[in-house]
Amino acid sequence: MSLYQKCCCLFLGLALLAGRAEATRLRVVATTSFIADVAQNIAGSDAEITELIPRSADPHAFDPTPREMARLQSADLILANGLGLESFLEKIFSSIGATSTNRLVIVSQGRAPRAQEHPADHDHPHEHEHEHEHEHEHAHGETDPHVWLDPTWVELWADNIADAFAQHDPEHANSFHQRADDYKRRLRELDEWTRAQFDAIPRAHRALVTDHDELGYFAARYDITTVGALIPNFTTVAETSARSLATLQRDLHASGARVLVLGASANPAMAEAFARDAGCRIVRLRIHALGPPNTETASYLSLMRFNVNTLTEALQEHAP
Repeated sequence: MSLYQKCCCLFLGLALLAGRAEATRLRVVATTSFIADVAQNIAGSDAEITELIPRSADPHAFDPTPREMARLQSADLILANGLGLESFLEKIFSSIGATSTNRLVIVSQGRAPRAQEHPADHDHPHEHEHEHEHEHEHAHGETDPHVWLDPTWVELWADNIADAFAQHDPEHANSFHQRADDYKRRLRELDEWTRAQFDAIPRAHRALVTDHDELGYFAARYDITTVGALIPNFTTVAETSARSLATLQRDLHASGARVLVLGASANPAMAEAFARDAGCRIVRLRIHALGPPNTETASYLSLMRFNVNTLTEALQEHAP
């Protein structure tokens, strides 16, 4: 056999080995970019992570296409937030039988979520308390899904993801758990830094309005008053009323709040009209998805720091 032939055989063998290694890697689909980012930090090179919901889409209203459903069908694991965020989960259950194969992992499972308040409660300013103590699960649409805005919930994600990866790929279990521990350390550093930023602002000046009820976990964690929301619901696909907006404007003036938080998936026209009438400033944060690659909001950790810096600057500037 010539030297050329030997080299060809060597390269072919290496390619086959690489192909087998690639084939044995876990194929994971994460519903949101936040979950995908956390999962990638835990997976390292031992799993292939892709995200399902486009970063420009509203996850509350997203409905997967047949092609996207096919991606879910071929995945070894599907990572979802749960708590009513992904309204299409029932479609996944019915089409791929995720419950019977244990392929669907609800990363937020294991901690009691915030419950939907009675609509009448939104007629008055209120502060969001820490998570309810009861352990029972709430019906679809009655729980607040925005848990990722509290880093302590993302620590739970890391544990659940590492456990799921280890169960499906025991050979790399130690690596998954070690990476999860390292990521949780960085989450605790983020949490401590965030608390310090808000502690520097007098509590009476930590008041704001949101486009929909999305900052509850964040507000509870960092002692922020949310006066109300343009859409007093956990989802952007709900509706509001002229009476509700008039009540919110009255409560905003009574509280002295001058900041309206607007997420990328919210209705900007309604928010701009309200802000103009109420005399408050719109502050745009990234709430439901990471920013484009190679930007300051391209990872969960950097996005949270961006949001905190943007919000604390606005609260300090517009303190009553």
